[in-house]
Amino acid sequence: MPDQFFSSNILEEGYTNKKDLGYENIYMGLKGRHNFGSGSIFGAVNINRLAYTTKDYLDGNNDGTILKYIEPKLGLELEINKKNKMQMTYLYNATATSFFELSSEYLFMGNQTFSRGVGTFGVFRGHNYLFNYTIGDWIDHFFVNATVLYNQKWESLSANNIITPKYRLLRNQQGGFEDLLHFSLSTDLYLKALRNNVKGKLSYSSTRSKSNEINGESYSFYSHFLKPGFELRSVFDGMFNYIVGGSWKYYRHSSVVQQSNIDLTQFLDLYFDISETIELQLLAERYRLGGREKENNYYFLDSIVHYELSENKWKIKFEMRNLLNNHQFEQYELTDVGRESTFHKIVSRYFLAGVYYKF
Repeated sequence: MPDQFFSSNILEEGYTNKKDLGYENIYMGLKGRHNFGSGSIFGAVNINRLAYTTKDYLDGNNDGTILKYIEPKLGLELEINKKNKMQMTYLYNATATSFFELSSEYLFMGNQTFSRGVGTFGVFRGHNYLFNYTIGDWIDHFFVNATVLYNQKWESLSANNIITPKYRLLRNQQGGFEDLLHFSLSTDLYLKALRNNVKGKLSYSSTRSKSNEINGESYSFYSHFLKPGFELRSVFDGMFNYIVGGSWKYYRHSSVVQQSNIDLTQFLDLYFDISETIELQLLAERYRLGGREKENNYYFLDSIVHYELSENKWKIKFEMRNLLNNHQFEQYELTDVGRESTFHKIVSRYFLAGVYYKF
């Protein structure tokens, strides 16, 4: 198959991959709400008419398809008391075929990967369930917000992979199944005695897809993502304040191989009000990126100075970026068939100055 792929795709004279895709969406939405006691029931219906047209400049063929579908939505909101609120929502959603999923020919996607779509228009249906719970509000000393989302799709696209040491062929095909579970939690606590705000965040995602293939062998793909983080922000009245925080990212993928990765991000921002007209900011970041036997550590330092020439009128801003003069960093990403590394080039140490005038 790999040799046949390249021998049958040699570019001939006059070849072009130019294609036009026309997209028209006519929709109508209806929604309503009924209030009762301490809560309300709400619903909505979206009626869609999608019209696709394509023109292939290589063979001159024109094609078009009209898709019609309805997306109903139903939800419930409850206010248990002034500090406790809850919301539940259900949506029968639809996702139309994208341009890359539509192409019947292989397209170069980068990283030695060629991808081919199903060649036809379609709509993939699924269920969306959302649950949200809130304790307190933003002006309270304590606030918690929790969200759970579950999405299930059937008759979605699955991946048929052909992998060689030199390239990867990815063919999308119908008949797959996938679901997603996502949970997020955020907290905000004001410590009056320390004059500090403590913020905490936690997110978790789990995805699953079936009916995939690699070199003719079927497999199921499972992924897990966990990201806890925190932030401590001072609210002093004096000339000095700070923000310090960090987050951890843990990935784990299971398919034909099992692999995991951990990334760590830390930052420290210092703010100095030197006088009524001069403010200095020092911004430091540290990244510890996994993916290799030897972890990669990167450090960044920026400085910003604000100088107010006249009250509420003229301001000057000096920026000193990348003071440690980093030139690049390498980041790893897990996929269903392996891992990829990307080198990001960074602009060398530089300085900026700006003048601002407020009318």
